[in-house]
Amino acid sequence: MSFSAFGYEGEVIKVEVDLRRGLPVVDIVGLPGSAVKEAKERIRAAIRNAALPFPQERILINLSPADLKKEGSAFDLPIALAVLRAQVHASSAEETPELTGGARGCAREVRRVMVLGELELSGRIRPVRGTLAAVSAGLSAHIYDYIVPKENEAEARITPGVRVFAVQELRAALVACQQLAVEPQDAPHEQFAPGWGQSNSVLLWEGKQVSVEDTAHRVHLPADTGASMHQDAGMDAGAIMALFPKRCPGAVGETGARPEGTAPGVSPFPFSVGRSTGDASDSAGGTGQERPVQHWPHAALGLTGGFEDVRGQRKLIRALQIAAAGGHHLIAYGAPGCGKTLSLSRFALLLPDLDARTALEVTRVHSIAGLLPKGAEQDPLMRRPPCRTPHSSASAEGIIGGAGTCLPGEISLAHGGVLFLDEATQFKRPVLETLRTPLETGQITVSRAGKSSTYPARFQLLLAVNPCACGNFGVQHKVCTCAPQAVERYWRKLTAPLLDRVDLRVEVLPPASHTLLSEPACCTARLRKTVACALEAQWERQGSCLCAPINGRSSTVEDWIRYRNARLSPENVQRWCMLTDDAAREFHRAVGKEQLSGRGGHAVLKIARTIADIEGAARLQVAHVQEAVALRTWSALLPHSLT
Repeated sequence: MSFSAFGYEGEVIKVEVDLRRGLPVVDIVGLPGSAVKEAKERIRAAIRNAALPFPQERILINLSPADLKKEGSAFDLPIALAVLRAQVHASSAEETPELTGGARGCAREVRRVMVLGELELSGRIRPVRGTLAAVSAGLSAHIYDYIVPKENEAEARITPGVRVFAVQELRAALVACQQLAVEPQDAPHEQFAPGWGQSNSVLLWEGKQVSVEDTAHRVHLPADTGASMHQDAGMDAGAIMALFPKRCPGAVGETGARPEGTAPGVSPFPFSVGRSTGDASDSAGGTGQERPVQHWPHAALGLTGGFEDVRGQRKLIRALQIAAAGGHHLIAYGAPGCGKTLSLSRFALLLPDLDARTALEVTRVHSIAGLLPKGAEQDPLMRRPPCRTPHSSASAEGIIGGAGTCLPGEISLAHGGVLFLDEATQFKRPVLETLRTPLETGQITVSRAGKSSTYPARFQLLLAVNPCACGNFGVQHKVCTCAPQAVERYWRKLTAPLLDRVDLRVEVLPPASHTLLSEPACCTARLRKTVACALEAQWERQGSCLCAPINGRSSTVEDWIRYRNARLSPENVQRWCMLTDDAAREFHRAVGKEQLSGRGGHAVLKIARTIADIEGAARLQVAHVQEAVALRTWSALLPHSLT
């Protein structure tokens, strides 16, 4: 089995090989793409350079389902292993036809295993993208064994409940494949997989128990693995190992008999095996409802400092604190050089670590895009919220996704984190309009080649804009050179339906000169602590009710994530945003004066609820409502279409 990475879901692909009499030609059917068609040349060279015999018959390779186009180089390794196994089975069938029923060139059904990997001409295996998505899709199809490149091992083992064979060369993959072939197809997975915390787990090798050290995750294979090729009519380990020369160099040590002096704890075969440890659950919060251990996020964002670098923008930093605490979208507008980009680029520092379920979703999206770090020593699980800052020249396809094999766009790569559009009015208007649906639903459906895929896209939107094209509109002691009609056209790119979904509107003024040399007014660690406390208060108040089963239906991730104030439904706004009598009168007065829409009125209540959570208040006070109204309304100097 292998995997075709199309969109977020992908498709499990069955690889079949048939050897027929005729000219030694390789045919690949099943709608292969260009990279898959080229695989036959890489496979031929890799098998021969690995000192393994290549079949001299006509080879037919089928990739099913046949109506789905297969793209990518991850099919190299599964096709190569299928060809080698078909060759050995064909030889066994010719020697003992009474035991095989005369079947020739088509390997019998064995325990299902998913294989991923690109082959170099030398036989070494290169990493591929989408490994986590492949393991998730395979687990849904009841596949529990995986052969993956060594560089993708940590990524594959994120998903709990699977057994991963990490290989570096074609020879090692062949040995791992045969280790799985000797296991009965219908045997329980737990019978053969190393368990968590077991110090002396076992695997089967040629009918013998083979030790697997749980700490090192290495298979200790016996030295006498060169049994006769025709010892058994089936695909036994001796048949596979007979294809190997007695002593052949491998990626780690030698793949033949164990050299003298080799430590018993070091495997002579260049692959490791181990059951996944469920890293996401263990290190990112378990059930998804627990708070994970917080990690200092500067390195993940490429920053050397926090909000201590920002001077004279207390109002903007206060708005960012409220946005982080409640999950609100925000737009900051003001003259160039005021500190909009500097402040908004540090917004992700205020966010807590991702919960377990969101961390898996974020890691899966980045795996499909090929953005995860490669290497056995790298930790691929994304624990910090991502922060995406696309350029203003980005196309609609780059923002929403759908390129190539329906790859994710910027809004999906920002899932669980922040999408920061600097100079938002420089983006094309159709591109900005595509944000409306994911802002409302938290997901995006992209289509390509008659197929569609739905990606998660729950993110916080941050917009930074200048007040006009020249940047001086409404700025004291500066002259704006833009005509009134030009200012109207400038702001018209940000349509009312889009801006109505942005809760916080913050005017950023140039900082006073005396603040530029003053001591930092804000501490990033203190801001993070207040945000964490506010989120904890929201969880204690709203989370348990939202996660409880409703009418027998278990809660979903979307239900769970709505505990943040910004995602409260109108029903829950009325339930949780309780005002004092004075605050209620102030709210009604502000709604009438500012002529707020229904969404705008609810936004004021949600913002006020977040402010109250930051200050530890149970009911909304007048001051909370007044600050929320001030953060919701536009400056009076802006065009009338906004105010």
